Amino acid sequence: MMPIVPNRSLVEGKIVCIAKSPEIRDFSVMDVLTTKNNPVPGFVNLSKHKTGDTVQIHIADEVQKAHGLKEGSVFSALVRKAPDNLFVIPDSVKRL
Repeated sequence: MMPIVPNRSLVEGKIVCIAKSPEIRDFSVMDVLTTKNNPVPGFVNLSKHKTGDTVQIHIADEVQKAHGLKEGSVFSALVRKAPDNLFVIPDSVKRL
């Protein structure tokens, strides 16, 4: 069993594509062109992506709908890696 490492990254960017997750029920996967990908003080940064990379981030469908996120939307959010995917921290989403 893999140990859980508390980790966070602050990601900001534009959604290039969004589609239902084929593996995780009630989640979608966003391809995000990042304009920021910064460490968060007090947390390990497990996201190895750089600003300007396009990254795949999972988001709960209810969070995506609540913020009206769609292709072309610009947003920021804290994300965590668990175990091989990045996931949005629901209460951190801000539409820009």
